[in-house]
Amino acid sequence: MALLDRLFGPNTIDEPFVNSPMRDNWYQASSYWPSSFSLITTVSEDGSTNIGPYQLTFPFEVINERSFLVCSRKGSNTSTNLQSNPKCALNFVEFNRKHLDKIVGLGYPGQTTDEKMADSPYTLIESPTPGRGTADGCPLILKEAFQVHEAHWDESFKIKDDGKTPEYLVLRIENILLKETWAKNLENGTRRMSNCRSRLGSGTAKSSGSRSARRRSGSRHPPIKGRRKNPCSTKPIASTRKFSSREMPVSS
Repeated sequence: MALLDRLFGPNTIDEPFVNSPMRDNWYQASSYWPSSFSLITTVSEDGSTNIGPYQLTFPFEVINERSFLVCSRKGSNTSTNLQSNPKCALNFVEFNRKHLDKIVGLGYPGQTTDEKMADSPYTLIESPTPGRGTADGCPLILKEAFQVHEAHWDESFKIKDDGKTPEYLVLRIENILLKETWAKNLENGTRRMSNCRSRLGSGTAKSSGSRSARRRSGSRHPPIKGRRKNPCSTKPIASTRKFSSREMPVSS
């Protein structure tokens, strides 16, 4: 039975519902939220490209207008960069467990772009789109991405900002890039799906950020006493006050 559970998941149809405590980052700390994540590239003040990982990235306008809604931590590198240069690109990569720790490190608060990019597992390249090169003030894109949405921040589209909530950024899509295999796949009726895990959050990485990221930022927060249950595993993992994979997608 344990093997079947691992292959197909547990059969919970006849189980009763129980209350789940309301925690911070409730969408993945108190429940399961199946959503993709993107690596948003923006241009830093010195002209270099910054990568910020975001799970809270949603299709917003989908018919006449095309845009994403992104929830960002206030003062994040991504948000700060967009204030001075609205050009950005949302890079979607296929799942690679070896990269999880470094992706978490890319979202660690308080780092400069140079500090973050020193641990990046990705290759930055110029966009093939005319007018979207670095000479045009646009960020580089990720060679490892299977699709890229080139966009810009619409500053005129204001959404609730009471000084307490995250920043809500409407990113208007200018161009969509697909690797040839996936472009043909769409044209042929979507016969297969990319290996893009539906969520990147609690339970997908035990790391609390890369060691070098914590060392640079001077993080020395002690662990919280007790243990929490990893919803994607039968084994409990230690809960910490350090930056965790739960928080990663909404910082950067």
